[in-house]
Amino acid sequence: MFTITGRGLTIKGVKPVCPFQQVFKSTYLFGAFCPITGDKLLVEYPNCNAEAFEVFLRELSNENPKELKVVVVDNAAAHKAKKTKVPENITLIFEPPYSPELNPAEQIVKSITRYEYIFCNYWTI
Repeated sequence: MFTITGRGLTIKGVKPVCPFQQVFKSTYLFGAFCPITGDKLLVEYPNCNAEAFEVFLRELSNENPKELKVVVVDNAAAHKAKKTKVPENITLIFEPPYSPELNPAEQIVKSITRYEYIFCNYWTI
């Protein structure tokens, strides 16, 4: 519980105390961006785990099945799970630890505005 003070009618000298519970809702955005054509795939998931990553890879694989896709990923546990099945037309390249600046998608995600994020929600599975 956090105590938040604000305006309220109280006896003079008494600080109003209002119970407040901060609730965080998390959503995870998986994305792939083609620097040549500008094509992109953004998918929103309620959690970030190996199963969600595998579903994303299948979705990406189905976008253009005859095309080989090279995907740069960080060393997150979801990306390196042994049970994850990577489709044959996708190759994963793992970036060195502590170097998000090497992943081009990180730069794109920083530039996504709220409007564009809402616009891309049609990719939601």
